[in-house]
Amino acid sequence: MSKKTDFTAYKESILFKIIESDNIVQALTNDKPNFLDERIDIDPTSLIYTYIFPYRKSIKTLTEPQSLITMRFANFKPIGNKFRNGDIYFYIICHNSLIATDYGLRYDFIFDKLDKLFTNSRDIGIGKLELYDVSDLDIDENYMGSVCVFHVTDFA
Repeated sequence: MSKKTDFTAYKESILFKIIESDNIVQALTNDKPNFLDERIDIDPTSLIYTYIFPYRKSIKTLTEPQSLITMRFANFKPIGNKFRNGDIYFYIICHNSLIATDYGLRYDFIFDKLDKLFTNSRDIGIGKLELYDVSDLDIDENYMGSVCVFHVTDFA
């Protein structure tokens, strides 16, 4: 049996940190505008590879309106024998019918929670993450959202 790479472990740490946030879980899975007031009971681990992907997932395979987070890991360079330097892109994608909520735009709500989870965080095994950029994301006539870029700095 092969051992996980450090890079895989980093991605898993990020996935598990996201699903620890009940507010993000509710924003992704509960389609109601008041998703925090009428919470649904769901196993957060079931979101991995259904709502949260450690790679750039295509929306072309979606059959129902959905919100999701996909990721991209770019510009990683080795420092010693580990990959520590790079950028983590979070793509927050929402179907147009799910964007408006009682808490503002669904993708802005999710971004705010991601920002609080990861800005200056050191507990994912890479180093400190700093928010580098946030941009609107137009996918097609049915989906839009935002892309948030965190730069890995201040290595442990």
